[in-house]
Amino acid sequence: MGTRQGVFDGSILAVNTLDPAGLRQVADECVALVATEHGTRLDWSVDSLAELDDVCAALLADGPLGDERFELWWKLIGAYTGEVLLRTYGGSWTSVDGVPGSLAVSVIGISALPFGIAARVLRGEPHKSLASFARGVPAVASGEEESPRLPVDPARQPAIDELILAGRYADAIAAAREAYGLTMNDAFHGVLARKRELVA
Repeated sequence: MGTRQGVFDGSILAVNTLDPAGLRQVADECVALVATEHGTRLDWSVDSLAELDDVCAALLADGPLGDERFELWWKLIGAYTGEVLLRTYGGSWTSVDGVPGSLAVSVIGISALPFGIAARVLRGEPHKSLASFARGVPAVASGEEESPRLPVDPARQPAIDELILAGRYADAIAAAREAYGLTMNDAFHGVLARKRELVA
């Protein structure tokens, strides 16, 4: 199976330190807290992410999480999801070029953003799932799932392209969102896809 470079799931959320041992410890804390508070044993498999999806649904049953509780569960779930990807597909923790502080896992030729999907699930976004995210990684890596592309309006795109070529990706994403009315996820993927087009 061929691979391609890319980033899977696009919420840009800063985690300040690239510390693989620390992230593993946070993932261990997720396992312990889920067992204690929800009676669910997570076993580091992709299937366990479906159980963690259920835990997230239970957390949101009474409404949105407060800031501190959201921050706690976001870190725990993001770290656990990343560790599941690493144990399932191999790879390592890394960060996304041009997006300081954004942690990712580099697996089978792509960068996946476990903290991004964790935030989206914990915000209760429809049709977002940790398990689906993890199961979709091979399809993304093989190119079977195409990333969103920018619409490329001739009047607006040159300014966005300049930001991309200057390595100002966060600014390019913000400009693409404003110019085209895109979601953060689509703008993130679109800017990365446009970067590949521009440097090809």
